[in-house]
Amino acid sequence: SVVQSGKGFFIGDVTVPRDRIPEMQAAIQATAERHRDGLLFIAVCGHAGDGDLHPTTFYDKDNPLAASALEAANDEIIEAALRLGGTITGEHGVGTEKIPFMTKRFSPVEIAAQRAIKQVFDPAGLLNPGVMLPERSPGEPPVDGFAAAVRDALAGTTRPAAPLTSGADTTISASFGNLSLTVGADATLDAISGYLDANGITCAAIPAS
Repeated sequence: SVVQSGKGFFIGDVTVPRDRIPEMQAAIQATAERHRDGLLFIAVCGHAGDGDLHPTTFYDKDNPLAASALEAANDEIIEAALRLGGTITGEHGVGTEKIPFMTKRFSPVEIAAQRAIKQVFDPAGLLNPGVMLPERSPGEPPVDGFAAAVRDALAGTTRPAAPLTSGADTTISASFGNLSLTVGADATLDAISGYLDANGITCAAIPAS
């Protein structure tokens, strides 16, 4: 087993569209080759159904080059996932290790929205402080209205003080080969269900209208 091998190892976590898995595997092995002075090899396991991959990097614990090679290789693997239209984690989370990649994966508006939601649920900042969210950047817009609407929704207010969305984005698109669905923030459940029905697709995550 991995532990019984006696070697050092690090289990990564990135996700790419399913049809990009071969390219991601090639990128991972190219990374392993570039860092062969500090690493032994990178084995890949994961969940092919949703493109979530776990590159597991092995190294000799007494190799003085291992630590720097491991950090560089992990960064390269995350960058490769982003280039292939993927994301920085599938199930292990961002933690502190991947905070620098948050601004590469998400826009300032998206990060501001995440920060606002965190503030609503954790106003005292007691839950995992310093985890996931990067330092506030000058590019993040004020989202006070959004935060107020989230707070109202959480409190069960029938009519929030402000809308949760803006821009009236009702677009719906899907990549059926990757089993992925992208919808605008203002798309209704009825519209989404109609789109899926028209394409002969069922999705248990969409509540019946």
